[in-house]
Amino acid sequence: MPNAAVKSVVLRIAFWWTATILGGAILLLFSPDQQMSFGQVVLRAICVIAMLVSLELGKIETVDGRAIALSLALLFGYTGIIIFLAETNSIRILVDMPIVAFYLGQYSNAIYNTLLLFCATVLLLETTLSGKPVHRKYLAAIVISGSIGVGLYYPMIENPRYAYMVPDIVDFVSVDKVEKEIRDKGIASPNAELIAGRISLPKWDGSKKVGTLSRDERIKRVEELQPYTRGFNYIILVHSSLRLMGLYMNLVATMLVVVSIIIKLVKDPPQGAYRDKLSLAFLMYLIFEIIHEQSFREVTDWNLFLRIDEIGKLVTTATIVLIMSVEIRRYRFLSEAFGKYYESVLAKNPLRITRWRDEIDRVVLKYFFKRNRLSRRFLQKRR
Repeated sequence: MPNAAVKSVVLRIAFWWTATILGGAILLLFSPDQQMSFGQVVLRAICVIAMLVSLELGKIETVDGRAIALSLALLFGYTGIIIFLAETNSIRILVDMPIVAFYLGQYSNAIYNTLLLFCATVLLLETTLSGKPVHRKYLAAIVISGSIGVGLYYPMIENPRYAYMVPDIVDFVSVDKVEKEIRDKGIASPNAELIAGRISLPKWDGSKKVGTLSRDERIKRVEELQPYTRGFNYIILVHSSLRLMGLYMNLVATMLVVVSIIIKLVKDPPQGAYRDKLSLAFLMYLIFEIIHEQSFREVTDWNLFLRIDEIGKLVTTATIVLIMSVEIRRYRFLSEAFGKYYESVLAKNPLRITRWRDEIDRVVLKYFFKRNRLSRRFLQKRR
């Protein structure tokens, strides 16, 4: 690729990244919170760069690869810009209502998980609908991911206050109220038995009350909920049901990516250069999102979760950098004459060409395989 063209791309990315970051900094000055953690700043800034890199890759991509690049650009743009607005509670600049910020957070997170599933669906369709127009893949991905997203998030769509009406929260409110009443009477640290003796808790079948808990069952239930009555720990419980929906979405997305990778391993013709590395990097991204969602549900201390979340954001940032580095390598490959030729032959007559070996492939072959034992291609179909 000519140096002038490279310089033009770099300057274009630098300009839009700087403009976006400056806009975010100005908005942060007017935000009611006026604070962001180091992990948040780094993650959102890297997401904006990744969005711009994905857009540039989409401009020169092949028909099959364009859908992937543009879907990743959409994901990173949403994560870097829209989630940033939700994190800083920027909507409160116009409407100073905390509940609005909560609604913004829960719906923005739902859309984010749906976009993850959308990208995973595009990766799978790129394998199964190779050569089809981009708009067809997008339409199919929207229908699949949208249907699953609406299905899993339907309780929240039907009732915006769904998170406050699940059994855990209903029982928590009762336990918290009785605990405060006991403390007001001079008992600083009431135990579960004392609280259970002054409360009646329902027995749940899903979201329906089907009876009343016995004393031993009440004690056990109070022991489960009492840690959330301290400080801001209740925030974890409020978001727990929403995080469970996100966990299911991410598990489905991970399954689709795994299926896509398996199909690519056994399917002819070979895929484009660096395409398999991109799928593996995105799979790593999804796995870390699953760990993130699960950690939110397992931890009961809010301060501990914030520390874990900060580390998680930096790990996620590293994964996005990995995805971006693969995209940059593919961009450089497509910008060169041999890359264009390889992809054109792959599209027109794939039986004439073998899989492209990149730097990682050469390292794996050098250190993990003995050449004299590779009598045929890895996973080659028997004739």
